[in-house]
Amino acid sequence: MMKRLIGITLLAASSVGHVAIAQDKAAAPATGEVRVVKKPGSLGVGETLTTRGTITSVDQAARLMTVQRANGETVVVQVGKGVKNFDQIKAGDQVVYRVGEAVLLELKKKGDGIRERTETEGAGVSKPGEKPGVVVARQVQVVADVTAVDKKKGKITLRGVNETRTLKVKDPKVLSKVKVGDQVEITYLEGEALSVEAAK
Repeated sequence: MMKRLIGITLLAASSVGHVAIAQDKAAAPATGEVRVVKKPGSLGVGETLTTRGTITSVDQAARLMTVQRANGETVVVQVGKGVKNFDQIKAGDQVVYRVGEAVLLELKKKGDGIRERTETEGAGVSKPGEKPGVVVARQVQVVADVTAVDKKKGKITLRGVNETRTLKVKDPKVLSKVKVGDQVEITYLEGEALSVEAAK
């Protein structure tokens, strides 16, 4: 379940998500990808952001590695014993950090009237023999009632288990078939991964 959740999160984020990340842009320029998915009765928006550094040297005995950032600066990192498979790291490998978010909203014309909220979290580390890596993910699913629809302003008001929110929908077609009393299912996914990868 953990790997499935993490996979869903990162893959969904690469195809349907939205991300906000605090980072040192001067030290670690990142590349991002944004995609929008539209299909009848649903809308998804998302983004992933990837930051890379290159390992220039490794001291196995002292568990130290020197990483060159994208801007040319170098930092020496002390790797704790909790990091598995440190012996798999080699000069030339890359340290890769990925973060992504995805939001999918799906109309449920024939909802059962029950509002729901479920949260799932997962984490995983690399297997023996693989290069070090860790991934964490969180998924929140909410079934909410539609309590108001303003098609002219492109707004929809949703009442969930814990709160009521009014959302701005950029694509008016998404609201063309929804009415008060319908239900929507919202899936929010977020995940991040830090890994060491062989140089391409």
